[in-house]
Amino acid sequence: AGAPSERRAAEAAEEALEAIREADARSEELEEERARLQEELGTLRFSLKDMKSFQHKRVQELDGQVKRLERQRRKLEDEQAARARVEQAASEAEVASTEGQLRRLQQLNGLLTAQAREAQQDREMKEQEQAQLLLERDRLREREAEEQQEFSRMHERLDDLSEVEGALRRGTRSLRNQAQLLLRQVEVLSKTANQ
Repeated sequence: AGAPSERRAAEAAEEALEAIREADARSEELEEERARLQEELGTLRFSLKDMKSFQHKRVQELDGQVKRLERQRRKLEDEQAARARVEQAASEAEVASTEGQLRRLQQLNGLLTAQAREAQQDREMKEQEQAQLLLERDRLREREAEEQQEFSRMHERLDDLSEVEGALRRGTRSLRNQAQLLLRQVEVLSKTANQ
């Protein structure tokens, strides 16, 4: 009767030791995974910090360009209004001017019209550039928000891994305690059988 009990206890102890070895191996795998994730998180944090710095600087540059374009647009509008007043004055002067004066005013009017056309084209180009800059700024802000979400997900994954690692360590300690108890029982059974 003593031998089967001793054998069962020894088998149970061996199973417990095997479970401990498997738990240790799993714990090492989780530790390696955790270290790898922490390294990736560090790289991502550095990349995000660098990207934020670049994006912040880029947004400031874009804001400055937008403001500069807005000032240029207002300046062009003022110039167009001034040209319109000149054209109106030229038109009124044409009525009372001589034929020579009329020709000179017509030449001036043609020049002002060409300048106004160029100013209008320049204004449209500036407005297109402004729209493109605003679009690029919005894309940069969206990208920054996406990277922030990825950073948060990585933190959550690390937290989950830490919880699993803690549970595994607690299970390993419990298995070791059980194995030690079984080994002591085997020793007692062995002593009893020898007596």
